[in-house]
Amino acid sequence: MSAREGFLPWVIVGTVAPRGLIYAHEFAWDRERDPVWARLQTVFGFYGAVDRLSWVNGRGSVSRKPPESTHCNNIGTEHRQGIYAALSRWFGIATPEQESSERRTAEDLAALTSEAAEVFQPRPLWALAAKLGAERAAATRHTIDSLAPEARRDELRQLWTGILGDVEPRTPTVSLETVALEDSHALGDVTIERLALEIEPGIVVPCLLLLPAKKDFARAGVVVAFAQQGKQEFLRDCRREIAGLAEGGVAVCLADLRGTGETRPDDARGRNSSATGISSTELMLGQTLMGSRLRDLRSVVCYVRGRKELDATRIALWGDSFAPVNPNDRDLALPQDADQFPDLAEPLGGTLALFGALFEEDVRAVYARGGLTGYQALLQSPFCYLPHDGIVPAALTAGDLCDVAAALAPRPLWLQGLVDGVNRPVTAEAVAKVFELSREAYRTVEAEDCFNVDEASTHQGIDVFFIEALSEAP
Repeated sequence: MSAREGFLPWVIVGTVAPRGLIYAHEFAWDRERDPVWARLQTVFGFYGAVDRLSWVNGRGSVSRKPPESTHCNNIGTEHRQGIYAALSRWFGIATPEQESSERRTAEDLAALTSEAAEVFQPRPLWALAAKLGAERAAATRHTIDSLAPEARRDELRQLWTGILGDVEPRTPTVSLETVALEDSHALGDVTIERLALEIEPGIVVPCLLLLPAKKDFARAGVVVAFAQQGKQEFLRDCRREIAGLAEGGVAVCLADLRGTGETRPDDARGRNSSATGISSTELMLGQTLMGSRLRDLRSVVCYVRGRKELDATRIALWGDSFAPVNPNDRDLALPQDADQFPDLAEPLGGTLALFGALFEEDVRAVYARGGLTGYQALLQSPFCYLPHDGIVPAALTAGDLCDVAAALAPRPLWLQGLVDGVNRPVTAEAVAKVFELSREAYRTVEAEDCFNVDEASTHQGIDVFFIEALSEAP
C-alpha cells in the first residue's frame, strides 16, 4: 500500500535526517536525473543538514559483468572509498591505509553460541510465522464459529474483501463472434463463440463460450472454467470432459482472466518476471491481483447469467492448474538463482473457484484442481514455490481456505490434486486433516456426500459431477 498511502521507500529513508546518510548505488548513477536524490536533499535541507548527506556508486550496469561492472553483492572496494571519506568528515574516523583481507570462520561470526542456543532454543523465522498465522486463523475461526451459516458467509466476505481489495463485479462491454475451432468436432455438437469482455477500461477478458446443441432442454446450465495457463490448456487437456458436458446439455465458458492465458505478459513466472512486477504494483496500490481476478471472474459470471440461452440458476465453477508438481524426493532447498529451480505451483484456479462461490451464492457447484491446501501451507518451511501473484498478504487473518470451503456447504465441492507450499502433492490423509472442519460443516447440514477431496489429478468424472450438480432440480 506504499503508493496508495503515499509512503514510498524513499520517505522511510528520508526519516534518517538529520543523521548521516550515505546513499549508495551498485552501478553507475546519473545523479542529476535521480528524483530520489533531489528529494533527499530537500528533506535534509529542512534541517540545515545537507552536509550530513553523502553518496557513493560503482561502475557499469546490471547487464554487464566484472570488471566493467562492479556488481557488488556486498559492499565493494569502490564503494568503501566514498564511505571512508564520509565517516572521516563526520566523525574524524581515519581512512585505513590498507584494508584487512583476513577471512573469518563461521564460528568467529556466530552471534549465538551453542551454549546460548541450548538455553534460548531459538526457532527459525518461518516457524514463528507459522505459529502466528495459525493463532490468527484460529482467532477468526473462533469468532465466526458461533454465527449462523448465512451470517458466517457474510462475515467471511467482509474479511476477504478487506484483504483482497475491490472484488465487486462490473458489467462488461461485450464483443463476440461465432468461430470454428480446429478439431472442434472433438468437443461434441457445440456452437462456439469467441467473446471479448471489457471489464474496465483497458482490461479485456477473452472467453470461449461453447453452447451445446439444443435437444430436450430449453436453457443450458453453464460451467465457467479458468486457470493460469488459460483456455487453450482446457482445449488441449480436457476435450473429452468438455464434450461430455456438451452431450449432457451443459455449456462451458473458458475465461482468460487478467494476466492468464492469452492476456499474460509473457511466459516467465519468477521473481524478476513481468507478472511479478504487475502483482507487486497492485500491492503498492492497495489491491491484490487475486482480488482483481476475482472481480473479473464475478463479471464473467454476471455476463453468462444474463445470456438468454443459459439458465442463470445453474452455474458452476471449474478452477484448474496444469502446472507440473515437484516430486517428494526432489531437493527443494535451493537458492533463488539456481539453474534448475523447482517448479512453481499455479494455485490461482483452485483458489478463485472457492472465492467465486463464496461471493456468488447462486453458484451451484465447484471443482478445484491443483490448488493450495491453504495459506498456512506456505509457512511450513523456509521455501515457498508459487508465483508472487499467488501470495495474499494477511490471508490468515481471515481464517484459511478450509474456512471458505466450509462456508460453501451444502453445495457440491470437489477438491482434487492439492499441493503444499513447495508445490508437492499432498496425501489424502494430510488433506483430510486440513479440511476436517470443512467436512464437519457439510456433515452438520447432512450433505457430507457433497464434499469430496482426493489426491488424484485426472479430470476423470468431472463432466458427470457437473451434470448431476446442474440438474434441473436445485
